[in-house]
Formats: sequence, C-alpha cells, structure tokens
Amino acid sequence: MEKFIALWQHRYRKYSEILRTYVQFWKAYVWVKWVKITSGKPTIGVLMAEHLGDIVACEPLARTIRERHPDAQIFWIVKKSFRELVEYNPAITQRIEEPNVLFSCLLLEKNPFDQLYNLHLSNRVYFPLNRRLVNTHADQQDLTIHNYLHFGRLAEVFAAAGGLPLPDRTEAPRLYIPDTVRTKIDSLKLPARFAVFHTFSNQPVKDWQPQHWNQLTARVLEDFGPVVEVGLKGQIQSSSPEFRDLCGQLSILETAEVIRRASFFVGVDSGPAHLANAVGTYGFLLIGQLGHFEDFNLYTGGYGEGTNARVIWKRKGPASSLSFEEVWQPIQEYLAGRRMTELFTKRIV
Repeated sequence: MEKFIALWQHRYRKYSEILRTYVQFWKAYVWVKWVKITSGKPTIGVLMAEHLGDIVACEPLARTIRERHPDAQIFWIVKKSFRELVEYNPAITQRIEEPNVLFSCLLLEKNPFDQLYNLHLSNRVYFPLNRRLVNTHADQQDLTIHNYLHFGRLAEVFAAAGGLPLPDRTEAPRLYIPDTVRTKIDSLKLPARFAVFHTFSNQPVKDWQPQHWNQLTARVLEDFGPVVEVGLKGQIQSSSPEFRDLCGQLSILETAEVIRRASFFVGVDSGPAHLANAVGTYGFLLIGQLGHFEDFNLYTGGYGEGTNARVIWKRKGPASSLSFEEVWQPIQEYLAGRRMTELFTKRIV
C-alpha cells in the first residue's frame, strides 16, 4: 500500500509540474506577443539560463545582440537563481524566468520571438519526459559538451552556439551592480584592504584540499592581512579575528561587490572567478585537468590574457592535486611585490 501511495504521489508531482510549466510557457508566449504589439518593436530572445559563470561570460554577447538589434525588445531567459546577473544590464529589456528545461524546449518549439538566440549546447534534458533541449546550430558544427573547450573561451563557445560573431578576447565581461547592493556591502564594514577566497565549485575535482586552504589562510593573514571567504558554503577553519566567513550570506551581486573591493582574489575555477574577472580584481585561479581537457582557457579580458590574473595550473592532474607550495609560491611573490610597491610609494609621497 505504501508503495502504491508513493507511486501516485510521484505521478501527481510529475504531471502537476508539467501542467504548471505549460501554463507558465503560454503566459510568457502571450506576454512576448503583447510586448511586440504594444511597443511596435521586434522581439529578440536570448536563451542562457544557467550557470553563474556561463551567464557572466556571455555578457559581451548581450552587447553584440543589442548592436545587431538596436531598437528591439530583448528578452533574456534565465533561471530565477541567476536573474540578478541580467536584471540591471542596460542591453537587456525584459527577463523571463525559466522554471525548468521543458519550458525552454517549448520556447524553441513555438518560438514567440522574431529571432531567438540559443546559447546552450544540446546537453540539457528535462528528465521526467526525457526531453532534450536541442541546439541544431551547435550540432551542425559538432560543438558538444565533450569537445566545447576546444572551441576557445567560454564566450566564444556560446557565440558559436548562438550563431554570433566571436567577441573580443581582450575585453572582460561587465557586471552592473546597483547602489542598493553597494549600500548593503557598506553595512558589513569590511576592512580597507583584504584578500577574498572562494574554495568550492560545483565539481569536487576542481576543488583544492581543505587543509591547504587553512594553511594558505594562515600565511596570508600573517603576510598580508584580513581574509574573507565567499561562496555558498565555506571550508576554511580559522579562529583569527581577521578572518571573516560570509559564505551563504550574500546574493550573487553582493558577492561580486565584496570581490570588487578586495585587494586580490584566490579561487577555484567556478562562478565567483568569473565575477572577479568582471569586476577587475586581480586573481589567482587554481585550475587543473578537467576530464580529458588538459589545456584550456575559459576567460576573456584580464583573466584570459594573463594581464590581471595568474593561473596556477595542474596540467596532468586535477586542481585538487595541487600542492600547497605550488599555490603559495606565486602568491608569496605577488605579496612581496605589493610590499615593495607600497614602500616605494610611501617614500615618494
């Protein structure tokens, strides 16, 4: 009897979600058509619903699309959890929240827009119906999740998937941070200078060992000053009054503003590293072999060109296998250079 009840509860949840998705889709469909009628302008859709780093990396493409369609109503389709990344972008007119992959499958199938740029590869699946979000343009180029890093930087990959011109590699993405976020971070009363660490990604193979993060924190506290950890969850253990754990306490843009105010950033290959690139904070990126990809570059701008970041590579192994010394040595050299610059500046003044 319990199995019977559980089965029907599962079916109820499944078909209820599907029904809600269809209702949400038709509401969005009518809204797009209504905007076109009332504004008298063409409607352009941009589908890049996730993830944090991908959406940040795609920001230059929003400007490209705006240049292509200067008078259009541009709709960005995005998951609710990442909406703030496009909320304040002046190139984007409207935002549509994607509740699940089925919603985007329906958008591609029925397409209420005059033109829809799908920036995703054909790897997202709505599992209750085993329905795949297909990008035929990417498929025609044999651009897949298995080889995408061979196509260039993330922004270049998504441009190729969407049929857009390749962005300028030397230009970093931009973030648009409102005054409300700056005021919130002002209230935290962060120190005048501090280092910011991000220690967790969405793939354990990218993460560094917890004991190494603890050791690095102790060394930076001793050689430089305060350390702030950001992200969804933290792993640094420190009793120092100059260490501050803000994990799980900030929105995405609030995290970006904390990173923007930092003297430098140290982090694994994850969304906050893209935030650091976008806000222009000097960074140390811990990157290693990712599956069969041994040599790749995800970033445009200063992080991609090496002018505003130092990539600490583990080319024949995952980032998790980096030793403490492999990470500490370049950071130690950087801190020594900062001290010399600060001393020289004081003498001149």
